[in-house]
Amino acid sequence: MILSADTWHSIASFALLLSLAVGVISSAIIVYTGNIKEKRFKQELSQNSIELGETMLELGNTKLEVEQAKLETAKNNKIAKTAELELEKLRIKLRNRSLTAKQCEIIVSSLSKFSGKLQISIKFATDDESSEYAEQIISVLKDSGIVIKKVLKSFTWSPQYGIIISNDPEFSIIKNAFKKAKIDFTTADIDFGIFIGSKPPIDP
Repeated sequence: MILSADTWHSIASFALLLSLAVGVISSAIIVYTGNIKEKRFKQELSQNSIELGETMLELGNTKLEVEQAKLETAKNNKIAKTAELELEKLRIKLRNRSLTAKQCEIIVSSLSKFSGKLQISIKFATDDESSEYAEQIISVLKDSGIVIKKVLKSFTWSPQYGIIISNDPEFSIIKNAFKKAKIDFTTADIDFGIFIGSKPPIDP
C-alpha cells in the first residue's frame, strides 16, 4: 500500500508536533526538577550556614570559658602568692632576731679598719631572745677589732625595744656599718654605746 503525499505530510506534521510536545514537556520537567534541586540546595546551604553559625558560637563560648578559666587561675595564683608573702612576713616577725652571714661579713669589712681604735660599752635586755642577739652582735664587733669595755644587762620596769646606738659622734662608724648591713636601729642620747632591747612587738 502506497501512502499518498498528503498522508506522509500529516504523519510528518504529527511527528513534529509530538516531538515539540515532548520537548516542551521535557523542558518543563527539567525546569521543575531544576527548581526543586535549587530549592533543596538553598535549604541545605541555609542549614549548613545555621550549623556553621552554631559551631562558631560553640567555639566562641568554649574559648570564652577557657579564657575565664585562665583568668580565674591567674587570680587564684595571685591570691595564693600574696598569702604566701604575708605568711613569710609573719614567719620573719615571729622568728628570733639573728645576724646573717652576709651581715656579719659587711660589719667586719666596715669596722676592721678601725681595729683597736674604738672602745664601746653595751647593754641589753634580760630576755633570752635579746641576750642571744646581743651575744651575736658582741661577737661580730670583737671580730672587727672593736674593744668591748663593758657588757651589762639592763633591768627595766617597762620594756625597751630594738637597737639603740648613742648619738655620740665617735659611734658614727658603728651606725654606718649597721646601715650597710641593713640592721634596723634608732639613735638616742644614752650613756653607753649600744643598747639592745627586746624584739619589737608584732603589728596587729
